[in-house]
Amino acid sequence: MEYSDHGDCALAYFGGLLEVILACVKNSLIKPNMADT
Repeated sequence: MEYSDHGDCALAYFGGLLEVILACVKNSLIKPNMADT
């Protein structure tokens, strides 16, 4: 049942990416000037 473990790792990896992306989006929306620089 190693496949299940790989799936969990993938979800955790993509979950982390989504958090980073959302953080960047929020930051750019809150401070558009900072993102534009």
